[in-house]
Amino acid sequence: WYQRRVRGVLILSTLYITNNLSIAKKMLLPVLFFLLLSVTVHSEDLPQLPLVPYPQHVALISSPPAIIDPLRFTFSTKSKSILLKEVFDRYHKYLKLHDFVQKLDVTLPDLEVVIKDPNEELLLETSENYTLTVQTNSAVLQADTVFGAMRGIETFSQLINTYNYSLPTVKIKDYPRYKFRVHVDTGRHY
Repeated sequence: WYQRRVRGVLILSTLYITNNLSIAKKMLLPVLFFLLLSVTVHSEDLPQLPLVPYPQHVALISSPPAIIDPLRFTFSTKSKSILLKEVFDRYHKYLKLHDFVQKLDVTLPDLEVVIKDPNEELLLETSENYTLTVQTNSAVLQADTVFGAMRGIETFSQLINTYNYSLPTVKIKDYPRYKFRVHVDTGRHY
């Protein structure tokens, strides 16, 4: 990208200097548009965390990392959701699969999960929004529904896996880009 931009500017400058103004004027608009586009793309550089899918909003908090011990870490909630309890069990087992060498003092004992709507029925209108806030001494996942909490726990799990139990302090807000999930199966033709 950079080499093409420089080459385009050099060509435009050369044409302008050699008095080929008609060609330079024709090339000026596309080159300026390309330069503007490249500046716009680079100006949106956000703090990149290795998360899939990438959340809608990510804000790093400048404070020491949150350290967890997978053997003592817990999920806490006031929700009576059976589905959520199963998710907790699954991810708790997942946390214990990885090697953990305690290098620093543990600062984060649990992830508090707060759910607004206890309904466990998944419909097209079901909200999957969540906000995950990880600070040095606390982590809170606020979700509209159990399904939003599930998405947030997956994001939290990816942070743990990536950063080896020393999590960056961050605030993540995420929601589905579209109301429905699209599955494209290129192997079948109906």
